[in-house]
Amino acid sequence: MINNDFRHERNQTVFSVRGSAIIIENNQLLTYYNEEKEAYYLPGGAIEIGESTKEAVKREVMEELGVACQVSDLRFVVENEFSLSKKNFHNIEFHYAVTLLESSPNYIFEDGNLPVRWLALNDLASYNLNPGFLKEALLQPQTTLQHIVNLRNN
Repeated sequence: MINNDFRHERNQTVFSVRGSAIIIENNQLLTYYNEEKEAYYLPGGAIEIGESTKEAVKREVMEELGVACQVSDLRFVVENEFSLSKKNFHNIEFHYAVTLLESSPNYIFEDGNLPVRWLALNDLASYNLNPGFLKEALLQPQTTLQHIVNLRNN
């Protein structure tokens, strides 16, 4: 099987370039909940070869939520290392502000119909939201692109 996206695994570490959608409506953040991992995530995924990060986010929203969207400002570029399910990950992530052009569904269509959850921005600290920097960053006024580094050796 040929891998057509920016994901590579070596020595139990997955390296990936990803895009995700920051969808905020009525002071709430759209997430999906993975009960097995007991965590909330943003819609998004690996960028395909030949695809811009913005195009990837638009595609991922359509694949995962089944709705059209408008991708606007790049809010965060993140260098992120973490462990999940006994694997290590090193991601370069592009997080965009996104507006849905249709109503959101109740479930995300990939990964086994996981439930969509709207989380109040002021309550984000009480949730296991990934990536974790969003709990504080989304509450801060932002006028410029932010670069976040979450590497284990820093």
